[in-house]
Amino acid sequence: MASYQNRVKYYNVNDMSIRSNLEKAEKIIRSYDEEMIYEDINDILELYNIHLLFETKIKLEYWSDDYYNKLYTIVKKFKSIIGLYCSEINYLKINDFYPEIIRLYHDTFWKMFAQYKLYTKLTQLEFSTVLKKYKIPLELILLENKIVKTYDNEISDYMKNSIETAEFLIRYYLIRKYPKYYLPNSLTPNNKISIIEKYIDSEDPHPNYLELLSRARCKKEFPISKEVRYNAQKRYKEYTQQVISNDTSPSIKVKVEISDSEKSMQYLNTDESNIELLHSRQWIKENLDYPTLLNNYIYMFGYVDYCCRIIFPSFKNELGIFESTLYIKGNRDYDIGVSFEIKEIISSMQNILYYHELLSLDKRVEDIFKWFFEEYLAEEFGVEGFTLSIPSVETTFLEKIRIMLPELEFILRQFETYINNREVNQKLLQMSKNSILIENIPSFIQKKYGYIIDSELKRISYLLFSNQSDLLFIENKEEYANFECLIKKEKITTEDFSEFQQFDLKVLFENKIIFEDYQGVINLNWEIVNILKDFYQNEVICISYYKNNELLNSLIKSGKISCESKLFSKPEQHYLNFKLNDREFDNGPSLRNKYLHGISSQDKEEHKRDYFELLKIFIVVIIKINEEFCLNNDKTDRIEMNFEN
Repeated sequence: MASYQNRVKYYNVNDMSIRSNLEKAEKIIRSYDEEMIYEDINDILELYNIHLLFETKIKLEYWSDDYYNKLYTIVKKFKSIIGLYCSEINYLKINDFYPEIIRLYHDTFWKMFAQYKLYTKLTQLEFSTVLKKYKIPLELILLENKIVKTYDNEISDYMKNSIETAEFLIRYYLIRKYPKYYLPNSLTPNNKISIIEKYIDSEDPHPNYLELLSRARCKKEFPISKEVRYNAQKRYKEYTQQVISNDTSPSIKVKVEISDSEKSMQYLNTDESNIELLHSRQWIKENLDYPTLLNNYIYMFGYVDYCCRIIFPSFKNELGIFESTLYIKGNRDYDIGVSFEIKEIISSMQNILYYHELLSLDKRVEDIFKWFFEEYLAEEFGVEGFTLSIPSVETTFLEKIRIMLPELEFILRQFETYINNREVNQKLLQMSKNSILIENIPSFIQKKYGYIIDSELKRISYLLFSNQSDLLFIENKEEYANFECLIKKEKITTEDFSEFQQFDLKVLFENKIIFEDYQGVINLNWEIVNILKDFYQNEVICISYYKNNELLNSLIKSGKISCESKLFSKPEQHYLNFKLNDREFDNGPSLRNKYLHGISSQDKEEHKRDYFELLKIFIVVIIKINEEFCLNNDKTDRIEMNFEN
């Protein structure tokens, strides 16, 4: 019998293992003998996987069409071998061979069970016995609709008594999922909730599942009540308090300070587990004009990058392997990783410290905001009519939030009105009834943001920049962060790569991403690589900052990059929706919903924290609006944005 590692397995048409599995399948096909008798269930399941592989019509690059057709002719014979074996399967035979099925083929067996209609050979009692005897995982059975329909009541009873059902239901309804599962009709919504309630009260519920239940939305087929959410939240808090009291693991320390340093900003410690930033009190004292005080958010605190993109959003390339693949995420969760949390902590600490530092110098951040909209826009761009109401010094933080939250939406409405009508028409604004959507706010710039939508370019970007790229690892060479770094640091030739890497290397050559110099050393075509890198890292390209780049324009014209004319890029839209509401995500603070719908807590410290988060959002809105007017009025030929006249 073939070893586990050498067995052929088909996952899906997009799986990266197809090539290696075709190579393994080729050897089995070439050794095929018509006189061979197949008695091992694993051999049958392997033939079934080979058949599925060839059904994709994918072939190895070195296979000629004639050679592929010869292989496929043999593979077609496997179907009759599989059919003959399945014709002899019954309840007793399943009991004989099921314990021998290797884990790799557990899902394959049930796929074959459905395709070859083996459900017609087992009675309801026999099938139920198999489920219980071998403790069949729910995910394997519920993938096959025909099996679920045939044994509806038996599967429902099995789920009611299985300890894994609660967590399956949570994954099915609340967690991002890719396979399509089929649930038995006889498992009612009340049955599901009863299972969930028992799970919450059980001895050891998973904390991540409890946390998901605590913010679950009620659905007709999965009616999580507020009482269930409350109980889940209560159990989750009990768990977190216990973990905090017993936690001895190393933590990340972040320190942000405003002191008498001469430099406007300096890093005292950039160690990943101990971050220290120092900002200059002297610089702030000596530059108290409003333009500079606003510019400090850009140049001192770095709230935006060189293309005026907000740095706060969570980006896929910042997520570690555990965070992106193993961490339990709800299907409406915003991706949160360590990098995102650090950015949030640093920017929030900067904002709070700066606010109080300015207060000590008799400057209010809210006054600066009002100046920007009511004076600066008129003086610098001739844009009049913007208004902003701000809270007084004496108001509580709760009162400040209740004033500034509607004002944030009003500012965005005023900007939208100006874009559409080239004036701020207050009477027209009074006609607005529905809430403004972050993703719908327009831009002056017709092609402001670019998004790579071409699948091949995305694949190339993965090969170039991912730390999981197949091209990254070369024998006897130092390990680098990605393929781009490898090519920059080492003199690499095509001979340095293994056979399995040659196909991906060929893709890069054919698309003129890389080329060989006169010595055969591989070099990067930086014009295209820089564009791909910009998108890979930031998930958006700011087209205005490329100054009519011909290559970028050709990619747009060919439809490989789509364009959008919005105030905020998609990563920024997601981030702001995460912060302000629950339209898109369920795991955010939902500042707007919390305070405008009257469901805020009575915790004054929470009000204070939320107010500073709201001010942070105001700041990035101001920076983005300023960028719009600068670009539209051609006020800058530099990448940096500036509030100065």
